[in-house]
Parts: sequence; structure tokens; C-alpha cells
Amino acid sequence: MGIVPCRAAGLLALALLALPLVTYAAATATVTVKDFAFQPKTVTIRVGDTVTWANVDTASHTVTSNGNWDTGSFAPGTSRSITFGTAGTYQYFCNLHSIMFGTVVVLAPEAPSPTPTLAPTASASTVTGPASTASPTAVAALPSSTAAPVVLRPPSEAGPGPVIVAGAAMAIVALFAFAWRVSRQL
Repeated sequence: MGIVPCRAAGLLALALLALPLVTYAAATATVTVKDFAFQPKTVTIRVGDTVTWANVDTASHTVTSNGNWDTGSFAPGTSRSITFGTAGTYQYFCNLHSIMFGTVVVLAPEAPSPTPTLAPTASASTVTGPASTASPTAVAALPSSTAAPVVLRPPSEAGPGPVIVAGAAMAIVALFAFAWRVSRQL
């Protein structure tokens, strides 16, 4: 009977350990339209991500990029979203207020990090001549210079990330399991 709670705690901890292995899901960046300005002026995202413009201003605005998109006018308290499918730098502006402009930088999807591989090494064999003084060495291959740049995203204003939450949950489960185990030995 005492093994069941430990086993359940172990399974829960194992499930929480797998959380960081979840694949990348498309992200949403939010640009606030306030005081007749786009805040932040520049947003950097990846292909497949979405930018949402939230109008918290007192006037209607547009988000227009010549030839790329035009959200049309949207009133205070509403928002417009665009999902970007192509890497590039997109300049945009408000059609109604020429002093309002911004930039969306869309990066290519993240490429998986190349795994360093070892160069082949010579196998040991019997030599009937003079001994060689050189010995083969293993050389790690250098990553390709064409790898996509890594972008550090600012912390979310919505709260802690899933890895932090998973770590806290694991700590709580481990503490509970330890306390339960100690209480059973007393």
C-alpha cells in the first residue's frame, strides 16, 4: 500500500520532466497601439508566428504594409492579427496617422543544432616495421556557418514559462515524496 503513492509521485515527476521536450509551437507577439504609436516599434518572430496589434488607444488605426497586408481600420478595444509565413523584414504604418510606423522581422524557422561528429580514427593493428610516433586524434566537426541565428525572446509578461512551472512542480512532488517517506519511517 505504501508503494502506490511513491510510484504515482514518480510517474508524475517523470511526466513533468518530459514537458521541456514539447516541440516548438507557433508563438504570438503582441504590439500595443497606444498614444498614437506602436509599442514596441520592432518585433522579431519566426516563420509561422503571429503578431497581434491590440488597439488600446482612443482612436481607430490601421496596420498597413504596402503590398503585403492591410488590416483595415480597427476601433479602440479591438485587435488584428497576422500570421507570417515568409522570412523577411516588413515595414508597416498606420494609414490614418502618418507618424505611426513599425517593423516586423521574421526569421527563418529554427534549424536543429548540428550534432558534432568525431572524425574516423585508425584502429589498432600489428605493424612489422618501425613504430610510428604520430597518433590519430579525434576532431569534432564544426557546426555549419549557415545555421539560423538564435533569437533570445524577452520574458513573457503573462507569467513564468512552462519550464519554470515544471521545475517548481517537480520540486513540490519531490518534497512531498521525501516528507511522505520520512513520515512512514517514524
